[in-house]
This record gives sequence, structure tokens and C-alpha cells, in this order.
Amino acid sequence: PQQHAVPRTMGALFALLTVLLLGSAAAKPHAGLKTWGRFSKLPYPGDKVFLYDTFPGDFIWAVGTAAYQVEGAFEKDGKGLSIWDTFTRGGNRMATGDVGSDSYHNVHADIRAIRQLGVSHYRFSLSWSRIFPNGTRGSYNEMGTNYYRTLIKKLKEIRVQPVVTLYHWDLPEQLQQSLGGWSNPELVEIFKDYADFCFQAFGDDVKFWITIDNPFVVAQHGYGTGVVAPGIKNDPDLPYRVGHNLLKAHAAAWHLYDRCYRPRQQGKLSMALASHWIKPRRTRLESLRECQCSLDHVLGWFARPLFTDGDYPPCMRERLGSRLPSFTQEEREQVRGTADFFALSHGATLSFQLINDSLKFGQLEDLDLRMLLYWVNAEYDKPPIFVVQSGWWVETTPTQFADPNIYLWNISNNGELIKLEGFSTSPVHRARHCADYATIWQQVRLQVGVNHFHFSLNWSALVPNGDVAYPNTTLLGYYRCFTRQLVQANVTPVVTLWHHTRQRSSLPTPLDTANRWLNSKTPQSFAEYARLCYRELGAHVKMWITLNEPNDEMVSYQEGHEMLRAHALAWHVYDLEFRPTQGGQVSLALHMDWVEPAFSFSREDVEPAKRVLDFYVGWFAEPVFGSGDYPVGMRSWLRQLNSLELPVFKEEDRQLIRGTYDFFAMSHFSTKLVTHAKEDSYTYTEMLEVQHMIDTTWIMSPRPVVPWGLRKALNWHYSDVPIYIMANGVQEDPARFKDALRVYYLYNYINEALKAFTLDGVNLKGYFAYALNDQRDPGFGLYGQVHQEVIVKASLSNYRNIIQHNGFPIPGAPQQQCPALPPACPGCHVLIKGPVVGFLTLVGSGVLITLGLIIYYTAKRHKEYY
Repeated sequence: PQQHAVPRTMGALFALLTVLLLGSAAAKPHAGLKTWGRFSKLPYPGDKVFLYDTFPGDFIWAVGTAAYQVEGAFEKDGKGLSIWDTFTRGGNRMATGDVGSDSYHNVHADIRAIRQLGVSHYRFSLSWSRIFPNGTRGSYNEMGTNYYRTLIKKLKEIRVQPVVTLYHWDLPEQLQQSLGGWSNPELVEIFKDYADFCFQAFGDDVKFWITIDNPFVVAQHGYGTGVVAPGIKNDPDLPYRVGHNLLKAHAAAWHLYDRCYRPRQQGKLSMALASHWIKPRRTRLESLRECQCSLDHVLGWFARPLFTDGDYPPCMRERLGSRLPSFTQEEREQVRGTADFFALSHGATLSFQLINDSLKFGQLEDLDLRMLLYWVNAEYDKPPIFVVQSGWWVETTPTQFADPNIYLWNISNNGELIKLEGFSTSPVHRARHCADYATIWQQVRLQVGVNHFHFSLNWSALVPNGDVAYPNTTLLGYYRCFTRQLVQANVTPVVTLWHHTRQRSSLPTPLDTANRWLNSKTPQSFAEYARLCYRELGAHVKMWITLNEPNDEMVSYQEGHEMLRAHALAWHVYDLEFRPTQGGQVSLALHMDWVEPAFSFSREDVEPAKRVLDFYVGWFAEPVFGSGDYPVGMRSWLRQLNSLELPVFKEEDRQLIRGTYDFFAMSHFSTKLVTHAKEDSYTYTEMLEVQHMIDTTWIMSPRPVVPWGLRKALNWHYSDVPIYIMANGVQEDPARFKDALRVYYLYNYINEALKAFTLDGVNLKGYFAYALNDQRDPGFGLYGQVHQEVIVKASLSNYRNIIQHNGFPIPGAPQQQCPALPPACPGCHVLIKGPVVGFLTLVGSGVLITLGLIIYYTAKRHKEYY
């Protein structure tokens, strides 16, 4: 894979192979030269047919990754910067490994995936700067080390052997800045000390070590062409000095392990070498020698010193002369034989992307792992070979293999495609396998028992480059399959097109870098994206949310203005183009926590409460569900403040936005009190001149639990419009699976929703508990998770009971399963059953209290004049 474009690759795939005994070959210099002649004499095409056979029983199957590609958490828990963290922030580069696959936070998910693959070994690399943030032992980071201890421990638990790479291109930035990185011979001893620590910390559980991955790319493209980190170029001799230091660093680490750790740990150690394959342009001895020289300049550069005589290939010496550093006799002996196996990398990246034409010496590159293995076996006297990396880079953004034309490839040995005119193929439609979605809809339908399921699409992932003509077809297929499975399980999908989050914009990169929602072109792009989703998913989706909770206080008024236009455009696209055939509904969902006057009898607090609701909810609701303009109170308040921030709708925009709804969708979690008096500067909103408060008697977790606030919110405005509560839930300790607070919360909030429907006449159509599991928002889920095990919380069964009974049956009705609420006060039932007794008791109590007060004050007054 293309390792320097980390976030856009599939990730590196590796297959570790055990000892390969490929056929006899003489162990003499240039023995690999006979490879091309041997294969040219094999019967064709008989030799190319598929071979039905098996590998030996001790053959090793594996998969692997590299730290920078997958770990993420680039500044988490004390990790220092690496040269890749710096390199990916330079120039026009937009892809980084800041998040990667987020393996740092998902060890258990990675372990589960590895176990499902059934491999026996897992190769991963250590991040040098996560263990030693500045590159040296003095900066040791315990938390980073513990991450790898945990990973290795979990691998051993599932009986998978770790194969650990000490250095996979990500040198600590401090070593690059202060010493010049691998161009400085001092790094030999620094690397040896780093290796010493790793052998000591992890060696008891690690039997396979890779010191350095692909030193050719590190030297040639890190310090020569500048294609990979650290991006140094313009010194044509520097790569060879860097390669010299890499070999000596590897040898120093090997001898350290051999002398101090091998007797006890019994492990094996090597350097991972990468190579292309090359074939002669002509069947002449000169062409074969050029092929041999090409391999010597890439693979032999490092392999010959390790596996043969401790020096560089004669071909390199002849062509590079004094540019190539020299080993002393002592250094040759130090380097020679410092590999316990031949670790080989081979794939499309090196063959077609990281090999310069000058290193092909006029010959033709090719992908032929079999011939490369035979050459290595012959050239280096049958070493044990492990293919530690083999994969194919795939760009996942554009649609691939969509060209219907037919081509001939390489017919003239020039690597070109020749189109056959007059021929084409029809697209192949393959049935998608949906088995991997079975778990979630089983949870949704069978265990929870709901009939609707709400989830959000990822705009930036579906249309990464912003052009809907080139969507991510793989992700579209995922959503298509998932919605179909939900429908088959009698669950109605409710799909959000864009889910607002404060952490990231979730907009395609071109929009994200062009002022996001402040860009007047973003609404039209959103409408085009909506059209794509309606077209591809509308057959199974009958409820759409355009924007989820856009009314965030961090959103500017101008951004909100463009969001409203985007929603309206998307609504009209559906109304005009898709509603006649799909028959669905579209709206937007607003966050609507209730705001209550701190002193409801005080007009001074009633007005601030109305003002807050206008600014937080009416801001988006009134243009859509009301007048087509922002709330009157909102405009008048800003006018008093001499603020011109609130945009003005053109008449055409009013007409565009007003009435663009089929239902009112709201998220509700809590209630707060407001007063006009300033008491605490931290909770005072200057612009609205309101003080936010809570009632100290309310249950907190961490926000107040106030069930009656939901009923008031439902009654606020637009109560005749069909209303859906799209999210309602409470945060509780994720480790508390007997989540009594969530049971209380759901029971009481749903009961208040029932009151709004039954007693107040609110047109309430549905209720969505938030959330299904703890993965997105820890502590909110009906399902918890311990490692890879999914845990059903107590609240789930209570919620399911409410669903099964469609609410709260009258007491005494059969099959009442919902927990009964405790009485408000002990003894109150006496007053209820005996109203006369209750009345007389209250009167008597009042008389006694009055007499007591009279006697008290009479005695007090008497003492004052005594």
C-alpha cells in the first residue's frame, strides 16, 4: 500500500510466510542471475495455471499494520511528535495520521478483528516517540509503553504471536531537529538504546522482531527525493550515508539482542527489506545483468551486507564509486550475518510508485512474487523467508472499475493499454452480503423491540471530494444494505443527512477548507448531496432529517442562515423529485431543552425565559414552522443592542424556507432555570442578560433530570404539527449496568410525553430513546460494552416493557410489567381514601399551630416587660 498517504489507503496488509524452500540454487555471487533463464524455459501457459496444493502445517498466516497508519492519538498521553506528524502538515498535504484507525483507543476492537481473521501472527510497529517522546530514554513515557503491553497481552490471550517492528519510518521529531535524523551516525547508539529498552520491556512475549522497516524507502525517499518524511531532498549522496547508518544501527541492535536477550527470550530478529521485480526488455545477457543490477540497487543495497559478505553489491560500487560509503573490515564483520530470517516486502507501492526510472536501468517493472522469492532464495543461499508485507493499494474514494470498455494490456511489452473499439461490457451487479449487519438489527428489533431506528449519514465520507458524481460507492452500499435489513426486520429507518458536532464539521474537504457554512455555495452542495441520498436510499427510507441539531450556540447567525437555506433546498428537492414516487417525509431536528423562569410569578423572569427560547429554538423553528422569518422577539432584542449580526431574509428566501417541514423533530434532555439577575459570571449570558440556574433539589447526572420539562417543551409552539422526540436520554456511569437512574428517567419522561399527548392534545407521533449503545456517547446507551462483550443494561428491559404495552396501562390491567413509582409520601393514601378525615385533620393541625404561636409570642412579650 501507499504508506505515505496513510488515511487514504486500505491499510497495509501483510502475510507472514514461514521457511520457503524453493528449489536448488548455487550459493555463489550473482546466483540469482539464473532466475530469468529458468522461468523462461518453463512451459507456458501451463506453468501459470492455478496450483491446487497446501502449505506445510507450520506455515504462518498473519496480518499487520504500522503505528502511524493506525494508532492515531498523536498527542495523547504524553506522546511526542514524530517526523510524520510534522511532514503531513507541510505544503498542500491534507491527509494525516492524527486519527488513523484510532487503534490507540480501540485495542479490543482490533483484537476482535484479528481473532475473526484466524491468523496466527500479528505484525505491528512501535511508535518510538510514544515510548520516548524526544527519542531518548530520559523522556520515557509509561502510558505509551503500557499501550503496547496491553496489546501484546491481548494478543497472547487469543493465541496470536506478536511480530514487532521497532522502527517503521516514524522517527521522533526531536532527533530529526537536533541531530539531523538518520544522516547522523550518533543515531546508531541512540537506536541501540531504544531497542535495548524494547527488548527488556516486551521481549519475554515477543519471538519475532523487525528492527527497521524498508530502509530503502527511508533512505532513498526520506532523505533523497523527499517523497516521504522527513522530506529532505537535493543532496544526491545523502541517501547512501543514511542507508549506511541504518545498517549499522540494525547490526548494533542485533548483536545486543544476540548477546543479552536471545539466551533467555529465544527470539529471532531481522530487518524488513522491500523490493520490486524487474524483467528484461530483451532476452540478452546485458539485459539480464541490468535486471540484476536494478535489484542490487534496491534490495541488494541492504540484503548483501546482511546475508553475504558485509559489503554493498559490486554493481553499486561500480556505478556509484566514492558516493557510496565504505565499511571497515571490522564494520563488515559487525554487519554480516545479522539476520535470523529474510523479511521481504513486495507490492504495488514499491513497484509502481516508489521506484525511480533510473533504478530500472531501461528494463520493465513487473509484479511477480514467485520469481522474486526464487531470486532471493538463490542469491542469498536459501534463507528462511518471511513475506512480511504484501498488498495492493486501493483508492476508496472514486468508483473503481466502472469503465465499460475492453482493453488489451502490455501487448507490446510497454505497459500500455490498447482500447478495443466496438466492444464494451455491461456493468456487473453483484448481490451484496449483509450478514455483518445482522447483529445491530437483531439488537434493534428483537431485543429492544422498537419499530423505528434513527442514524446519521457521514457527508464527508460519502462525498469526500465534494462532487456527488464520484461518491464513495462502498459506503453507499453499506447504507443501502443496512436500511434494507432494517426494513426487512420491520424497523423503519430514520436517516439524518448531516449531524452537527462541535468537534468536526463533517463537511467534504473542499467545503471544509472554504469557510464551511459561511460559504454561500454550501447550501447548493448540500442539496446535491441530499439528492444523491434520496436517489440511492429512498426506496427504504421514508423519514429524513436534513440537519440534526444545527441550533448550537457556537454556530454564528450567518452560518445558521445558510443552514436554513440548505435545509429548504433539500426539502424542495425531495418534495418535487422524490415524494411522488417514494412517499416519504422530510424535516429538520432541533435541540430543545426546556427553559423555565426561576420565579414563575415574576414577569422579570418570564420574559428572559421567552427570550432564551426564541434565541435557541425559535431561531431555526420560526422561519420553517412559522412566519418564514426569525422570531420578532429575537430581532427586537438585537435591535436594542444595536446588533446587525442577524441576517435579513430576502422575500424569495422567505418563500423558499417557510413551510419546509412534514413534522417537527426535537431532541430533549434536560431543563434549566433562568432569571434576569446576575449572580454567577460563569453561568451568565451577557448578550441575552440572563442567569442560568438549577434547582438544588433536582436529580443531577450530570444535567438535571426534570421530567415535566419535556411536557412543557412539547406544548411550547407548533403543537398541532406532528411531533417526534428524536432523542431523549440521560448520562450515567457506563460501568453501571444496573442503571436505575436511566430506568427512572425513561419511565418518567415517557410518562410526561404521554400526558402531553393524552391530556394536552399535542400531536405527538413518536419517541426515540437515546442511545442504543455507549459507543458514540459513553453513558447514554441501553447497551454497554466490556472489552468485546456487549452487555444488556437494566434500562433496556424496562424500555422494552413500555414499548410492548404501548405506554402505561391502567393499574390493575393484565400483564402490567412496568415498575410502580413509590408514593409521594407515606400515609397520603389515608387522606385519599378518607376525604372527610383528611379535611378535619388539616383543620385541626391548623388550629393547633395557631394556638401554639399565640402562646409563644404572648410569653415572649411578657418576658420583655418583666
